[in-house]
Amino acid sequence: MPSTNGHGPRRAALYRRVSGEEQKTKGYSLPDQRAEQLTYCAQESLEVVREFEDAGYSGKFLERPDLDELRDLVAAGGVDVVVVSKRDRLARGLYAGYLKNEFKRRGVDLVTLDSMTEDTPYGELLENTLDNFSEFERFLIADRMRRGKRSKAKQGKLVAS
Repeated sequence: MPSTNGHGPRRAALYRRVSGEEQKTKGYSLPDQRAEQLTYCAQESLEVVREFEDAGYSGKFLERPDLDELRDLVAAGGVDVVVVSKRDRLARGLYAGYLKNEFKRRGVDLVTLDSMTEDTPYGELLENTLDNFSEFERFLIADRMRRGKRSKAKQGKLVAS
Protein backbone atom coordinates (compact mmCIF):
# COMPACT_ATOMS: atom_id res chain seq x y z
CA MET A 1 0.00 0.00 0.00
CA PRO A 2 1.32 3.46 -0.79
CA SER A 3 1.97 5.92 1.99
CA THR A 4 -0.84 8.28 2.91
CA ASN A 5 1.24 10.40 5.28
CA GLY A 6 3.69 11.74 2.71
CA HIS A 7 6.81 10.36 4.39
CA GLY A 8 7.69 6.80 3.52
CA PRO A 9 5.96 3.64 4.73
CA ARG A 10 2.62 3.76 6.52
CA ARG A 11 3.03 4.04 10.29
CA ALA A 12 1.43 1.35 12.45
CA ALA A 13 0.52 1.17 16.11
CA LEU A 14 0.00 -2.28 17.61
CA TYR A 15 -2.51 -2.87 20.39
CA ARG A 16 -2.74 -5.98 22.58
CA ARG A 17 -4.91 -6.85 25.54
CA VAL A 18 -5.56 -9.82 27.79
CA SER A 19 -7.86 -10.02 30.76
CA GLY A 20 -6.71 -12.15 33.68
CA GLU A 21 -8.32 -15.48 32.78
CA GLU A 22 -7.38 -15.21 29.09
CA GLN A 23 -3.69 -14.85 29.91
CA LYS A 24 -3.61 -18.57 30.64
CA THR A 25 -5.22 -19.46 27.31
CA LYS A 26 -2.79 -20.10 24.49
CA GLY A 27 -3.55 -18.05 21.42
CA TYR A 28 -4.58 -14.97 23.38
CA SER A 29 -1.27 -14.41 25.16
CA LEU A 30 0.49 -11.09 24.68
CA PRO A 31 3.57 -12.68 23.01
CA ASP A 32 1.32 -14.61 20.59
CA GLN A 33 -0.59 -11.46 19.66
CA ARG A 34 2.66 -9.50 19.22
CA ALA A 35 4.23 -12.14 16.95
CA GLU A 36 1.12 -12.21 14.75
CA GLN A 37 1.00 -8.41 14.52
CA LEU A 38 4.70 -8.05 13.69
CA THR A 39 4.42 -10.70 10.96
CA TYR A 40 1.51 -8.81 9.39
CA CYS A 41 3.37 -5.48 9.53
CA ALA A 42 6.44 -7.02 7.88
CA GLN A 43 4.29 -8.53 5.09
CA GLU A 44 2.53 -5.20 4.49
CA SER A 45 5.71 -3.07 4.81
CA LEU A 46 4.26 -1.12 7.74
CA GLU A 47 6.61 0.78 10.04
CA VAL A 48 5.77 -0.02 13.67
CA VAL A 49 6.03 3.28 15.56
CA ARG A 50 4.41 2.32 18.89
CA GLU A 51 3.19 -0.78 20.69
CA PHE A 52 0.46 -0.69 23.33
CA GLU A 53 -0.44 -3.39 25.86
CA ASP A 54 -3.16 -3.55 28.48
CA ALA A 55 -2.73 -6.69 30.60
CA GLY A 56 -5.47 -7.64 33.03
CA TYR A 57 -8.09 -5.21 31.68
CA SER A 58 -11.60 -6.13 30.56
CA GLY A 59 -12.68 -5.29 27.02
CA LYS A 60 -16.06 -4.22 28.43
CA PHE A 61 -14.71 -0.78 29.29
CA LEU A 62 -12.76 1.80 27.30
CA GLU A 63 -10.87 3.16 30.34
CA ARG A 64 -7.49 1.46 29.96
CA PRO A 65 -4.09 3.20 30.28
CA ASP A 66 -2.54 2.08 26.98
CA LEU A 67 -5.82 2.37 25.05
CA ASP A 68 -6.03 5.99 26.24
CA GLU A 69 -2.48 6.60 24.94
CA LEU A 70 -3.31 4.90 21.62
CA ARG A 71 -6.39 7.10 21.16
CA ASP A 72 -4.27 10.19 21.92
CA LEU A 73 -1.68 9.09 19.32
CA VAL A 74 -4.43 8.59 16.73
CA ALA A 75 -5.92 12.02 17.55
CA ALA A 76 -2.47 13.64 17.21
CA GLY A 77 -2.00 12.13 13.72
CA GLY A 78 0.98 10.03 14.77
CA VAL A 79 -0.14 6.84 13.06
CA ASP A 80 -1.85 5.63 9.86
CA VAL A 81 -2.92 2.11 10.90
CA VAL A 82 -3.87 0.39 14.16
CA VAL A 83 -3.28 -3.39 14.15
CA VAL A 84 -5.04 -5.78 16.55
CA SER A 85 -5.08 -9.59 16.51
CA LYS A 86 -8.77 -9.91 17.26
CA ARG A 87 -11.48 -7.28 17.23
CA ASP A 88 -12.41 -8.05 20.85
CA ARG A 89 -8.82 -7.37 21.95
CA LEU A 90 -9.47 -3.71 21.16
CA ALA A 91 -12.94 -3.67 22.70
CA ARG A 92 -15.94 -5.89 23.18
CA GLY A 93 -19.31 -5.48 21.57
CA LEU A 94 -20.39 -2.15 20.21
CA TYR A 95 -17.32 -0.33 21.59
CA ALA A 96 -15.19 -1.95 18.86
CA GLY A 97 -17.27 -0.26 16.16
CA TYR A 98 -17.17 3.02 18.08
CA LEU A 99 -13.35 2.97 18.16
CA LYS A 100 -13.11 1.98 14.50
CA ASN A 101 -15.25 5.00 13.59
CA GLU A 102 -13.22 7.27 15.87
CA PHE A 103 -10.02 6.14 14.11
CA LYS A 104 -11.60 6.43 10.65
CA ARG A 105 -12.59 10.07 11.31
CA ARG A 106 -8.87 10.74 11.87
CA GLY A 107 -7.91 8.94 8.64
CA VAL A 108 -6.57 5.90 10.52
CA ASP A 109 -7.37 2.33 9.41
CA LEU A 110 -8.17 -0.40 11.93
CA VAL A 111 -6.82 -3.80 10.88
CA THR A 112 -8.21 -6.80 12.78
CA LEU A 113 -6.22 -9.86 11.78
CA ASP A 114 -8.93 -12.41 12.69
CA SER A 115 -11.67 -10.77 10.61
CA MET A 116 -10.38 -8.79 7.66
CA THR A 117 -13.45 -7.24 6.07
CA GLU A 118 -13.74 -4.98 3.07
CA ASP A 119 -14.49 -1.30 3.53
CA THR A 120 -17.92 -1.71 1.97
CA PRO A 121 -21.50 -1.66 3.29
CA TYR A 122 -21.35 -5.49 3.38
CA GLY A 123 -18.09 -5.43 5.35
CA GLU A 124 -19.58 -2.94 7.80
CA LEU A 125 -22.67 -5.13 8.24
CA LEU A 126 -20.43 -8.13 8.96
CA GLU A 127 -18.44 -6.19 11.57
CA ASN A 128 -21.61 -4.90 13.24
CA THR A 129 -22.96 -8.44 13.35
CA LEU A 130 -19.72 -9.66 14.98
CA ASP A 131 -19.97 -6.86 17.55
CA ASN A 132 -23.57 -7.79 18.35
CA PHE A 133 -22.66 -11.47 18.75
CA SER A 134 -19.82 -10.48 21.09
CA GLU A 135 -22.26 -8.44 23.19
CA PHE A 136 -24.75 -11.33 23.24
CA GLU A 137 -22.04 -13.83 24.19
CA ARG A 138 -21.02 -11.62 27.12
CA PHE A 139 -24.66 -11.53 28.26
CA LEU A 140 -24.93 -15.36 28.09
CA ILE A 141 -21.73 -15.83 30.10
CA ALA A 142 -22.91 -13.41 32.79
CA ASP A 143 -26.31 -15.13 32.91
CA ARG A 144 -24.73 -18.61 33.28
CA MET A 145 -22.49 -17.36 36.09
CA ARG A 146 -25.47 -15.77 37.87
CA ARG A 147 -27.54 -18.96 37.58
CA GLY A 148 -24.59 -21.08 38.74
CA LYS A 149 -24.13 -18.95 41.85
CA ARG A 150 -27.85 -19.08 42.61
CA SER A 151 -27.86 -22.89 42.25
CA LYS A 152 -24.90 -23.23 44.64
CA ALA A 153 -26.57 -20.90 47.13
CA LYS A 154 -29.73 -23.07 47.07
CA GLN A 155 -27.55 -26.11 47.82
CA GLY A 156 -26.20 -24.29 50.87
CA LYS A 157 -22.73 -23.89 49.37
CA LEU A 158 -20.80 -20.72 50.11
CA VAL A 159 -20.81 -18.30 47.16
CA ALA A 160 -18.16 -15.60 46.90
CA SER A 161 -19.64 -12.29 45.85
